Amino acid sequence: MNREFWQHQWDRLYKRMTPFFDLTAWVLLLLALIPLLIIDRPMLFTLLQWSAFGLALAANSVVVCRLLLPQVDLTEWIEAARGGSLSAAVVVFGVCFLLASLFVGLVLWAKA
Repeated sequence: MNREFWQHQWDRLYKRMTPFFDLTAWVLLLLALIPLLIIDRPMLFTLLQWSAFGLALAANSVVVCRLLLPQVDLTEWIEAARGGSLSAAVVVFGVCFLLASLFVGLVLWAKA
């Protein structure tokens, strides 16, 4: 594969990983988890397990959504919707609704 392809993939990965390095989010998370560690350690472990489980279900939802709609590049549709295109806004809403429905369905299925 060519260098531009890998550079594009790296840029996409970097853009998706930068929220994990936001200091504000980590401070809020630590302020919430440290007292819970002192007060109720089993509840902390349960919270961490459910958070990891939620992330796994969200990842599954994204994968299934991309399998169902491989031709839809959401970034282009979002740009068109911001430009005022009503049809692009409907497509963005539809994809977001599908993603949310898949996530809720997986959560309800996993809880059963």
